[in-house]
Amino acid sequence: MNNVGNEFGMLIYSVRKNKKINAETLVNGLCSVGVLYNIEGGKVLPGYLLRNVLIQRLGLAPEWFECMLTMEEYDEWKLRGRIVNAIERENYEYAWELLSEYKDKYIKEDLSKIELSYDDVWDADRERDESTACERLRIQYYMRMSCMLADTDNKIEKYRIAVQMTSMA
Repeated sequence: MNNVGNEFGMLIYSVRKNKKINAETLVNGLCSVGVLYNIEGGKVLPGYLLRNVLIQRLGLAPEWFECMLTMEEYDEWKLRGRIVNAIERENYEYAWELLSEYKDKYIKEDLSKIELSYDDVWDADRERDESTACERLRIQYYMRMSCMLADTDNKIEKYRIAVQMTSMA
């Protein structure tokens, strides 16, 4: 593994140990403990979505860390920023267009199943590897943004499902 993976893994390990956070708590709802140990051991450098969530769960601000992004990660980051900017400018039609583009480009799961019930699609036995964690985070983002844009009565239920994407509760 390259030096960046080793440094990131050592950072996660040292902050986690210093704050006395056990591995299961840190990765709850995200990925397996084995994936975390691979990250901490420098064997795996996770994608930026998982890196940011791990950093946030450790009580650190992701913007404090300069993380190198692949071109694909940078494109996704830019599209997320454009969606948020459209919502802030109250350009909801454009935000929906961008959100649809995000879904088509980055989400592999069938969202119609997930929007009905998280439990039916993401059961506890499903493998929790790094790519699954990133997919969960992408779906969670999509659902949060669609709730912000929707004029439906079931927003609370959709937000609940979005929260469950990265929670074991």
